Amino acid sequence: MASSQRLYLPAVEDTGEVEDREKYRPGGYHPIHFNDYLDSDQRFNVIHKLGWGTSSTVWLCLDKKSRYYKSVKVMTAEESIESCPELRIMEILSDVSRQELEDNYITIPHEYFWLQGPNGRHLCLVSDILGPSLFRNSPLGVGIYTPKVLTDLAFQVSKGLQYLHKKGICHGDLRPGNVLMQLHQYSLLEISDSQLDRYLGPREYEPLQTRSGANPMPHGPKYLALPASLDKLEAKCRTNQVALIDFSHSFCNSTPPVSSRWHRQYAGPELLFTKTLSGFPQDIWGLACTIYEIKLQTPLFSEYEDYSSLIRQMETWFGPLPVAYRQIASGHLERDRKRHLILSDEKSSSSSKSLISEDKLSDSSQPLSLAPDEEQRARDLIIGGTSWSNPLQAALGEEQRCYIHEKSYTGYTSSDETDSILSDSDTASQDSSSDAGSGVDVYVQSELYLWEIESPEERMSQYSDEKEQEEPSSSPSRIPINPVDPIEQSRDEKGSPEAESLIEVREVSPNNDTDENGAHQIESPLSPLESLEKRGGESSEERVAKRQRTGEGSSQERGKLVERAVRMPKEEVLLLSDLLLSMFKHDPKERIDIDAVVNHEYWGDRRNHRPTNNEDLGEDIPDPISSRTRSRVSKSQQQAEPGSP
Repeated sequence: MASSQRLYLPAVEDTGEVEDREKYRPGGYHPIHFNDYLDSDQRFNVIHKLGWGTSSTVWLCLDKKSRYYKSVKVMTAEESIESCPELRIMEILSDVSRQELEDNYITIPHEYFWLQGPNGRHLCLVSDILGPSLFRNSPLGVGIYTPKVLTDLAFQVSKGLQYLHKKGICHGDLRPGNVLMQLHQYSLLEISDSQLDRYLGPREYEPLQTRSGANPMPHGPKYLALPASLDKLEAKCRTNQVALIDFSHSFCNSTPPVSSRWHRQYAGPELLFTKTLSGFPQDIWGLACTIYEIKLQTPLFSEYEDYSSLIRQMETWFGPLPVAYRQIASGHLERDRKRHLILSDEKSSSSSKSLISEDKLSDSSQPLSLAPDEEQRARDLIIGGTSWSNPLQAALGEEQRCYIHEKSYTGYTSSDETDSILSDSDTASQDSSSDAGSGVDVYVQSELYLWEIESPEERMSQYSDEKEQEEPSSSPSRIPINPVDPIEQSRDEKGSPEAESLIEVREVSPNNDTDENGAHQIESPLSPLESLEKRGGESSEERVAKRQRTGEGSSQERGKLVERAVRMPKEEVLLLSDLLLSMFKHDPKERIDIDAVVNHEYWGDRRNHRPTNNEDLGEDIPDPISSRTRSRVSKSQQQAEPGSP
């Protein structure tokens, strides 16, 4: 796949929503269409696209064997080798239960298979379905988040990394894009095939055209599928718990690889300037960037076009670069300077001369990228007339938009009195908790239902769908496809994968059940409809009324959930900046380890609290689904006990 010849026409409008089309060639992506089967046994039927990366595409598939929806990650052929990092990590953690991994915020594939295609042999990794990643302005999909929820998420990421490091594993590519939201599996069970498109959106695509005008097949697909939006699915199945994923760059800390790849905006100086894999310390730098981005909802380092801006920000915020990095960093600065002169068409007799003296290269007490007066101006621009002592504190202390309860945001000072559009009924399922990390009481919204993102007409339609689900009719439902697939296939309806995927009605259910103590319950497989019937006969109206009654009193005490421009309390700013500055050390040997991160004073009582079973950090979700499920499991246990009625 090393050929630089372009095979395909560029998109009319490059939105960045699809993968690199030039990688559809031998060694690259496997061409996949809606309704395809990914294996020779016709087990995994493609329903929707979930996402893509530089070395894979990810698909929502219906597992015909288990009758559950799964996520299948199809690697590029050149990355699909027997010794790839993902398979090594699966082997290392093979003796660990899936429940233990989930409790520690880790999700790895639970099985894999190989797919032979026109571009080579592809590794396919099968996992449970997860929600959206934290790489967006709203980590909770619909945009409702509180300061405490964001702190909970950041702490969970830290705990997940601590678990990996205790196992001797370096993640290698820790960033918000590789942190996804876990989903309630029993809530997924309620979604029928006919409702699936409402939560994921229509199946859309862009045509793939070759420069020669020839058919892109067999090396390319007829079209590039656009990823589904997971926001509504996450809102329905919310847990407020994260999952660390994507171990394609992971390795054992005791045996690091010779080389690796990384994302520039989350890579430490040792990777940027010496390409040295430092192991655990490089994860600490990536974790610091992730915590900052979660809390402030914006990246610390942007995806700069040149190194000069990145180096200037590093030195302005965290001090001059050490001598070990200065020679290579100066080369980046010089190249960027000359490129700027060419682009600006400037002529100067001194343009070919280096502006960085040998004395400056060896003097680690002064910035390499800035003169002393420039450094001071840069710091003054960030800190301004505030009382903060460094740029990091000034950034943490800036105003940010977030959701809080109008009667309870002590500590978070607000300069914006504009209420949000949320009504009292929208806050009916909310609970309060104390933010021990900052020493102030911050109230948390425990669950947002689709009422907040659907019109009344859509809600009535949803109730109609649920009633159809509770009272199955003789006519099967279909998964709506909009727009119509461009593939024209002349297959017999009886043997057509497309026909099968359109007419069968199924419900999503988890792979296994657990009791209140987390023990696995081994039961014979049930069809999705049988599972729903065993879970009780509550109607959708009864479930909504129950949810509203549960949060009625506390909602009146706390008031409406409102959007405000607020500032982080000074005590929290000082604690968080102290934590991050100890992680943002240029020298990897000076960075604190993950145990010191997790035990830092900033996290408060989170350090001692461990959620169990379906309990959510900072949340007390009144979930009738879970209560009915526990009742069903309890009855199953009684029936299994000798002498039980």
